[in-house]
Amino acid sequence: MQDLFGGVRLDVVARMVVSTTTSTIGQFSIVMVYVGFILVDQQFLGAKMTFLFPDPTRLA
Repeated sequence: MQDLFGGVRLDVVARMVVSTTTSTIGQFSIVMVYVGFILVDQQFLGAKMTFLFPDPTRLA
């Protein structure tokens, strides 16, 4: 058992785990901010389409 884990440095492993976890949480936070903007902007989509295409026959 000592031979199996003898070469493992726990401080390096812990640093890697913390770094990976921090990076994952940061990326998830950015995605959640974008999702929030999309959900807020969703209510204004109709007004934007009417402004861009005032002729109803040009709406897709």
